[in-house]
Amino acid sequence: MNDKKVTCKWETDGQLAVIYQLEDILLFYTTKNDPNFKKGEMVSAKQADETKPYKAVRYHENNIPSDAYISLSFAWSK
Repeated sequence: MNDKKVTCKWETDGQLAVIYQLEDILLFYTTKNDPNFKKGEMVSAKQADETKPYKAVRYHENNIPSDAYISLSFAWSK
């Protein structure tokens, strides 16, 4: 994986998970393990691996849980 730009963050109902979109990849974390990526941050494969997501999949809108919503504080940051 080449460096990927962090473009979006979702949170889930019940504060169980956070999901980051790094261009065409989704990384899933528990809220306790949130790496707190910044919008526009460039992340290498090594960095992503070191943050220990519990799941990583290609981005597709169907891969985002139905209870997830865009993090407004992240969406408006920069």
